[in-house]
Amino acid sequence: MAVNVSAVQFLHKGFSALVTTILAETGLEPDVLELELTESVLINDEDIVLNVLRSLKKIGVQLAIDDFGTGYSSLSRLKNYPIDRLKIDQGFVRNIEQDSDNAAIVVAVIAMAEGMDMKVIAEGVETDGQLAFLTNKHCNEVQGYFLSKPLPSAQVVEFLMKRPHKD
Repeated sequence: MAVNVSAVQFLHKGFSALVTTILAETGLEPDVLELELTESVLINDEDIVLNVLRSLKKIGVQLAIDDFGTGYSSLSRLKNYPIDRLKIDQGFVRNIEQDSDNAAIVVAVIAMAEGMDMKVIAEGVETDGQLAFLTNKHCNEVQGYFLSKPLPSAQVVEFLMKRPHKD
């Protein structure tokens, strides 16, 4: 389960304790919770950000940087943070078949993440060509309308049961 977290929420004193409380109240296992942070979170005081990230990792939650490549994150800072996943912004994915610059950025992010032992998810996949490109470049996961438009919760199980499974 992925949850977007704003910089204000993330930097609020006691955020890690709040996450712990919510996990206890809901019974959700920490390892199935992924907190998605925008790059703007990373430009704040490095010591504070690192302490919060480390406390969240101690809880056992997964951490992702959403819309990666659109903000101002420093690569030197990124290497110090315990991030599990980078989410490539759909603006880079949208034209990867026609725009060699976007394609190069996507390939570079995938390679960098792999080298830093992070997973990558590409946002905004809308065509078979985009999916083929990303698959060929070893992107771990994709999301977008090509796979499915947003569904009401009652239809999600039915949708997942119809999808072909890879063993």
